[in-house]
Amino acid sequence: MAKLKCHILYGVFTLLLCVSCGNNKMSIDAENAMIIASDGQVFKRLSVTDDSASYEIMKKDGCKGGSTINLNQIDEAYTIYCNFNIIRNDYDDSIANKDFRLLPNREYEIINHSEPDAGEQAISFLTDSCANIKMIL
Repeated sequence: MAKLKCHILYGVFTLLLCVSCGNNKMSIDAENAMIIASDGQVFKRLSVTDDSASYEIMKKDGCKGGSTINLNQIDEAYTIYCNFNIIRNDYDDSIANKDFRLLPNREYEIINHSEPDAGEQAISFLTDSCANIKMIL
């Protein structure tokens, strides 16, 4: 009987562990400049760096967010922070979503930190002279 209880407890703990763990897997749709979360998970926190700046894209509290983000038209459910010198808001270090766009001839890296109990995943890519994604690294 004790062995059965042990197996049941092991099964319950394993199930809870699997349910609580998310992942940070993502892919990129280069043609539409869109990142896509695997399994339909909502993006909560992303780091985006290019050759000259670093940004944090964070889901606002109380907002739904999404499992896709267009890098040239970021939804208002997210706040974008810049930790270098490009500050466009007098009240804090956030920038207006409409001001964030992929820039031409840059190398970008995006890191998904949405699920803190899962490992980060990064995607790197280059943009061409028209700011289109030309190569995923």
